[in-house]
Amino acid sequence: MSYLTPKELYELLNSRLTKEVVVLRGLVDRRNNYYKLTDDEFAVDLDFGGLYEGEELVSSLVEVEGFLTYSSHRVGGIYPRLRVKNIKVIKQGEQANLRQELRELIERHKPERITLEDLVQAGFPLKILVIHGRNAQTHIDFYRGYNSSVGREYYNLVSFDFYETGLADEELAETLRNLNAQDYNAIFLVRGGGVEEELMRVGGYFSAKAILELGKPFYLAIGHSLDRNVSILEFCADQTFDTPSLAGVSLGKAVKKQAEMEKLLRRIEELTQENRFLEKFKGNQEMLIREKERLTNLLEKTRKNLLYAYGVIAILLGLVLLLLFYLK
Repeated sequence: MSYLTPKELYELLNSRLTKEVVVLRGLVDRRNNYYKLTDDEFAVDLDFGGLYEGEELVSSLVEVEGFLTYSSHRVGGIYPRLRVKNIKVIKQGEQANLRQELRELIERHKPERITLEDLVQAGFPLKILVIHGRNAQTHIDFYRGYNSSVGREYYNLVSFDFYETGLADEELAETLRNLNAQDYNAIFLVRGGGVEEELMRVGGYFSAKAILELGKPFYLAIGHSLDRNVSILEFCADQTFDTPSLAGVSLGKAVKKQAEMEKLLRRIEELTQENRFLEKFKGNQEMLIREKERLTNLLEKTRKNLLYAYGVIAILLGLVLLLLFYLK
């Protein structure tokens, strides 16, 4: 009986499947950062190859045309994969519809993103709300990051309120709606790392809508450096950060940079005022010198006139004395 080694099976699959074009129908899903086509029982990996944005298709019913291939797992096993050639959307998924609505809200409420550098340019002091999950320490990591980078001289330019709440969509949305947003210059939401399924449950359409309606700069720090596109809140954030600590560090650096810039500008203004005073003093000094020269000349002229007058008086006295002498 002939047999194949595992390697020969891989090679056989590779030579046959890459030439096979198939059309599959199913729902687009996302699991562990992989996009899959599923019928709720089985799933096939989708390789979009940059032709399509997978996130836009999540929860949609589609027909996918492509080349049937496979992927191998590093610890063994092979998985079917479809290298996508063309996609036809049969029914738009709810998530796609919500994302479209959210885009329209973003265009209406947040036409421009406000970075931390933009935020601090609005002027000090700033008051910031930091929202975090229940029994979490991420707000402490955020605050430590801020203090470590802002420096002792400037740390009190920003004050913080910390608010603990559930981060599921409806509860977070209720928390946001009950905020007195006018008390704050900006809002941060921080959450630690975790599995993708947990991170995807942080916020949602309702909380994103509530954030946009607040009309305040919103910054997001969820998970670790590789956790991206896991929460719909990323769409409405003015800026996102890899970790809560990094968000705090970035804010501290922005505050310190702006404060030092303002300090430098104040020093320049002081030097400008001093220079104006010196210029004015220099002008006054030149005027005094000219006045001194004028008075000196006037005094010299007066002295000469007095000498001349004394001479005339002396002559007249001499003549008077001479006349008196002859009269005797």
